[in-house]
Amino acid sequence: MQKSLFILSFISVAIISLSSCNIFCEKGTGNTTSELREVLEFDEIDINGQATVFIEQGPKVKVEVQIDSNLLEFVKTKVSGMELKIYDDKCFEEVSKYEIHITVPKLTKLYVDGSVSIESGSPIKSNNLYIKTKGSGNINIGVDTDDLEIVTKGSGNMKISGRTSDLEIDLDGSGSIDAFGLIAKKVDADVEGAGVCNINASEKFYGNVGGSGKIYYKGNPKKVKTDVSGSGSIKAK
Repeated sequence: MQKSLFILSFISVAIISLSSCNIFCEKGTGNTTSELREVLEFDEIDINGQATVFIEQGPKVKVEVQIDSNLLEFVKTKVSGMELKIYDDKCFEEVSKYEIHITVPKLTKLYVDGSVSIESGSPIKSNNLYIKTKGSGNINIGVDTDDLEIVTKGSGNMKISGRTSDLEIDLDGSGSIDAFGLIAKKVDADVEGAGVCNINASEKFYGNVGGSGKIYYKGNPKKVKTDVSGSGSIKAK
């Protein structure tokens, strides 16, 4: 009897917990609106949420939010130091449109968390660029840099093109990085887990795989050094 009561109590708590997950979520009305946010100068971006974000370079900073009118107040944008932070103050449901358009003269760091999607209209020009992603988001950008570092954790996917002199990649999880379209002189790639990484190196390539991950490389680099531990692989394309 006690066991039955325990099971019923457990099921009841589970049902209440699951149903309460969406109690505080805001539903979109379907009427979208656009708002320009007043922000200070920034060269770093930190985004958390579920928006589709478009980044482009221009002479002045600009942040425009497009979303259902009743959800606009819950999209927070603020600058701390030189970092623009964008996040959702509540969870959203049935959002008809959620886009953020960002214009920035210079970008040095990009942090992405959650299910955010990132796109760039033209290559992002910067001497040094650091990109860190976490979650299930998708990123499709072009770059023109001297030094590019990418750190990815989770199941997200990234496609990156353009050029860089030095490329450093740290991929942990089941995500993927497709950098075949990114011409680099020197590449240092480390993959842990089940992730897949494609790179293009013209001079030097150092690759390390732990777990079941895979690295594919092309570009006929003059110097190649690889290390694999586990069932993963590193192969030339």
